[in-house]
Amino acid sequence: MNRTRIIRGTVLVAGIYFVVVFLLKEVSSTLDAKVFERITPVYTDIVRVIGIFGVGVGVANIFMVHVHRIIRVRQHWEYSIVLIVSFLTIFAFGILKWLGPTRVGADPARLFNYVVTEILIHMNSTIYSFLAFFVASAALRAFRVRGLESAIMMVAAVVVLLAMTPETARIPYISEAREWIDEAITASVFRALQFGMILGGITVALRTWLGIERSALFEVT
Repeated sequence: MNRTRIIRGTVLVAGIYFVVVFLLKEVSSTLDAKVFERITPVYTDIVRVIGIFGVGVGVANIFMVHVHRIIRVRQHWEYSIVLIVSFLTIFAFGILKWLGPTRVGADPARLFNYVVTEILIHMNSTIYSFLAFFVASAALRAFRVRGLESAIMMVAAVVVLLAMTPETARIPYISEAREWIDEAITASVFRALQFGMILGGITVALRTWLGIERSALFEVT
């Protein structure tokens, strides 16, 4: 038996088990307490271990790629140094916070929180500020009336912008129009997208469960 069949069999058995748990859990609480509550933690522990190994593989891959770039002095190798140093610094602070002040001799949580709240959060705000300018420039390029659809999008965007500005929100019917756009049009579009994503997720889950999906998971020989 090759590894592909082992993976498919494991996924199939685990899927069948959780389907049975979902269908029978509400039927018999006694059965759930005697059987399911003992077996389910085993599956969840296996999933956690696999997830931890996945994180470890990802970290090792990041180090391999960026260390190789630094050694070969490729383009933007300085950014690789910044990434590795930042990762090791946050990782060290996290370990010290986990050890606690009794083992370290000081309170590492304050330093860890300082790095997160005073550096990381401000850097994220800076990145999002840059993204706001990119989104604004993309919106200006997109808001060119070339047909009926673009004209409708342009009118809706102008109404929403006017309603979100305090000075122009007092114009009659602007706020009502914005609420109607949000509740009648935007909400219905998002519900349709969510419905499509749910159907797509169910389809991919069934294909993976039954071994039909030809992904990297089942290409192992």
